[in-house]
Amino acid sequence: MRVEGGRRAARERLIANTRTTQAGIAIGSVGVGYLAVFGPETLESVRYAAPAGVVHEIGTSLASSVAGLVWTITVALCVVAALRFRRPWWPSPGRWPWSSARVPVETVLGGAGIVALAFFLEGVVTIPMFNRLGLLNWFETPEATATTDWLDAVSAGIGEEILVVAAPVTVLRFYRVSGRFAVPVLVAARMAYHLYYGHAGV
Repeated sequence: MRVEGGRRAARERLIANTRTTQAGIAIGSVGVGYLAVFGPETLESVRYAAPAGVVHEIGTSLASSVAGLVWTITVALCVVAALRFRRPWWPSPGRWPWSSARVPVETVLGGAGIVALAFFLEGVVTIPMFNRLGLLNWFETPEATATTDWLDAVSAGIGEEILVVAAPVTVLRFYRVSGRFAVPVLVAARMAYHLYYGHAGV
C-alpha cells in the first residue's frame, strides 16, 4: 500500500515538473525569439518616440536587408520548432483546446471584413489626417531600392506574423490565459517597435 502511494506521488511530481518545464520552454522560446528580432528595433523606436511630426532618415543596404531576412527566418523557424517538435513537452494536437471546434464561415468573413475596413480607414482617413496635423513621425530610407524594400517587407511579414502574433497566441491559448491579460500583452508586443510613430501615431 505504501509502495503504491509512493509511486503515485512520484508520478504526480514528474507530471508537475514536466508541465513546469513545458511552460518554461514555451514561454522562454517565444520571449527570446521576440527579443532577438524586435529587441533592437524596440530600443530604437523608444528613442525616436518624440517629438511629433519628425522624419527620421535611416540607412539601408542590400547586405543589411538580406542579413535581416535570414536572421528573422532563422529565429522564426527555431521558435516554431521549439513549440511544435518538442515531444513530449506539448501534448498531442487532439488535446489542444481548439481542436474540436471549427470557426463558422460567418466569423471568418466578418473578421476579414473588419481587417479590410481597418486598412481602409488607416490609409484613407487616419494617416492623411495625422500627417496634415503634424502628429505622425515616420522613417525614410533614401538609399532604399525596390529589392531592399521587398526584402524588408518579407522579413517584417515573417517576423511580425509568427513571432508577434502566431507564437504568442498559440502559447496563451494553450494555457487558457484570460483575454484580460492576453490582449494587453499582445497589443504591447505589437506596439513596442512602432513607438517611433509618436504618441498620436500609436
